[in-house]
Amino acid sequence: MFFLSFRNIFPAFFFVLFSFFSINVFASAKDTTEIIIIHVNDLHGKIDSFEKFIPYVKKLKQQHPNVIIVSAGDLFSGNPVVDQYPDKGYPMIELMNKAGFQLSALGNHEFDYGLDVLEKRMEQAKFIFISANTKAPENSLKYLFSDKIIRIENGPSLVFIGVIQLNENKTPDAHPDKLKGFFFTDPVIEIKKRMPKGKNNAVFIALSHLGIETDSILALEIPQLDIIIGGHTHTFRDNPSNIPGKPYIVQAGANFKHFGQLTLKYFNNQIVYRKDTLIALQNLTETDSLIHLEIKKYNNNPALNEKTGIAETDFPDKNALGNLMTDAVIAATEADIAFQNNGGIRIRKLEKGDILIKNIYQMDPFDNNLVLMNLSTEEINNLILYSFEKKDELPLVSGLFYAIDTSKSNLKISLTNSDGKPLDSGKKYKVAMNSYMANMYNFRHADKGQPLPITTAEALIRYIKKKQKISANLVLRGVLMNSDAKRD
Repeated sequence: MFFLSFRNIFPAFFFVLFSFFSINVFASAKDTTEIIIIHVNDLHGKIDSFEKFIPYVKKLKQQHPNVIIVSAGDLFSGNPVVDQYPDKGYPMIELMNKAGFQLSALGNHEFDYGLDVLEKRMEQAKFIFISANTKAPENSLKYLFSDKIIRIENGPSLVFIGVIQLNENKTPDAHPDKLKGFFFTDPVIEIKKRMPKGKNNAVFIALSHLGIETDSILALEIPQLDIIIGGHTHTFRDNPSNIPGKPYIVQAGANFKHFGQLTLKYFNNQIVYRKDTLIALQNLTETDSLIHLEIKKYNNNPALNEKTGIAETDFPDKNALGNLMTDAVIAATEADIAFQNNGGIRIRKLEKGDILIKNIYQMDPFDNNLVLMNLSTEEINNLILYSFEKKDELPLVSGLFYAIDTSKSNLKISLTNSDGKPLDSGKKYKVAMNSYMANMYNFRHADKGQPLPITTAEALIRYIKKKQKISANLVLRGVLMNSDAKRD
């Protein structure tokens, strides 16, 4: 049995709280207490797995008294059935409620629908969102907490502290328009604030949407943490390092293909056993018929199943998809050049056959409007360099070929148009990109850009409907020279 505390944690409060419980409750516990934490991360709206997940969890709860279910964030963006639902994101919340989730970290994609929608989804959730380094606009997100305590009968208190990743702009990787009014602080500092001098019969768990590299830093900075349940980087950690006295870092991949089953055994005021097992949903056989019907109802969306055209070939990778998307942007805007960031393409390939509306939104779920800028050759050069150096990716492009020479300390870029001729250094070019790139890519340029009343997804839908039949263009329009580095 466990009890959920709805109060935020303050360092001064820890000593009194845990001293009290250690004397009056836990001191009488003689047997080892077993706790099972079911954890997921980066579900991205993949609701189909719930028909197997829910019966598994129900059976586990019948067999074990202390089962906790948590998410490390990014519930939304990635499934048009969820993202384009009239109440955006609602199917995900409803199914998580039925699964019995208790906590979720706040992920960067929780902001994708905007503040008002996020607030409604939090109100509908029967579980709690936590993020210690997120300060919401005044009088909003009253159901967002920094941390939560779950008290285990005849066992420890589980102290969950939520944190969200920050990029070089000191904000999560979300569209800046969706972050207006929010203030974000250093996640490591926020966790340190909440760590007491003594653990006092408690297990400290970071519910982290920081990514695996930052989780590793977190473990070094705060060795008092017992567990770090991670997300954001979609890392499949099937054999995490388990060094006694060091934080145990776990993560379960992405897109609800797996979930983690973390078993803890607690005796004499300390963890004596911890083991995480990743379980593949496809290997489970038992399904819940009622949940299956509910998911079928959500999936039966005629608007999303509308055919836009036919792919006569496979589009095997992000390069082919990026070429398609940027060609569609040029067709929609009559720009000279169009750019697309790798991270904005959310599928790895598009298979030969009918292309449905939902396939487009699977590829591009973000509702980012297009922005048109007038850029010089030098400013285009700056954009490409920023993407390569700061975002660690080669931007996808149409209307341009570029090569980055990495043989010397100062990177050099050659730019040629579609005819193979160098760009005119004295000319301004019409350059189109999505609003995320326009706002988040801090490259040197003068023109702030003109927002257009069309999204990148809408441009792609129009393009395919007009062409009806499309084939993959596999040409690499951006390359690295004199380097072993590979494009994303």
